[in-house]
Amino acid sequence: MSINEIINQLPHLSFEDRQLLISEAIELDDPPLSALEEELIERRLAEHHLDPKSSITIEELKRQILSR
Repeated sequence: MSINEIINQLPHLSFEDRQLLISEAIELDDPPLSALEEELIERRLAEHHLDPKSSITIEELKRQILSR
C-alpha cells in the first residue's frame, strides 16, 4: 500500500484508531519511555484529572514565557 493510499484511508478510521496510529508513528522516531517516566506521566495525568484547573493553556504558557 502506498503512502497516498494510507493517507486516503485516514478519514475512514475511528478516532481511537487514528490516535493509535499517531502514537505508533511517534514511537518509531522516539525511544520508549522508561518505567519511571511512564509512572511520572500517569501520576501527573491522574492529578490533573482530579484538579483540571491545575493546568494552563498553551497560549497562557507562551504568554508567560514571552513576558520574561
